[in-house]
Amino acid sequence: MTHETLQEIVCSLGYPAAGNPTQYVMEKCFEAASCDWRCLTLEVEPSDFAAALRGAKALGFLGAAIAAPFLQEAVALVDEKTPVVEIGGLANCVAIRGGKLYGENTEAAAVAAVLSELQDKRIVIAGADGRGRAIAAQLATMKPQKMTIFAAADEPGQSLAIRLQEEYAIETTYELAEKRLPLVDVDIVIQTGDDNDALLFDLTTLSKEMTIVDLAITPRDELSQAVQELEATLHDGLTIAAHLHAINYKIWTGGEADVVMIRETLEEYLGV
Repeated sequence: MTHETLQEIVCSLGYPAAGNPTQYVMEKCFEAASCDWRCLTLEVEPSDFAAALRGAKALGFLGAAIAAPFLQEAVALVDEKTPVVEIGGLANCVAIRGGKLYGENTEAAAVAAVLSELQDKRIVIAGADGRGRAIAAQLATMKPQKMTIFAAADEPGQSLAIRLQEEYAIETTYELAEKRLPLVDVDIVIQTGDDNDALLFDLTTLSKEMTIVDLAITPRDELSQAVQELEATLHDGLTIAAHLHAINYKIWTGGEADVVMIRETLEEYLGV
């Protein structure tokens, strides 16, 4: 805690920084809570990121949201990191406490928050890049019945499945997605790629009983249409992003933020 006459500060570090909603969302959260904090958006040249993160600590900031292209680099710079960060290799949130940097992956935590109860659930993680690995590691702590990793040829899906089974003692399998794979005996499907990434599962094998998580902020027409026709449950990228910001807010301030308000703020900012 800084002197009572000074404002507490968190920041968003990225390159480019334009278009990042973190400052706008956090300022709305601070205002709603009558919290005298500030959030700054700072554009950092890629070669200067390590110095910028150290500078945030030196200046007494209490946290930093990490944006592209620094999610991997941040992992090597923090003093302590969660197992999810270590397995996924991505840190999108840093808390600064007692002169130390603590790395978190709050996107994975946001997916866990919207799914809530996973015991006896069978999950497919579609994608084994850093996002998929982090989400799989986060959900493994919630002890689902089974987890299946669908991975593209250039992703380390098999090693991830082996590690999760060994470390978390849950049934974990791996399938190479050379073409779209069928969904068989599945309760939850998580599509981890961005808007333009190919789907790894066969949409014709979706069912009404399934819950689908799509991390893409811009809805995928093909997937959204299939889910809508089935009347299945879909958690879209904006829902995940809203929970992510709420978790960041809690990590930094210790307070609770209104997820519905955050989603509305994101919609306003992004024009969606």
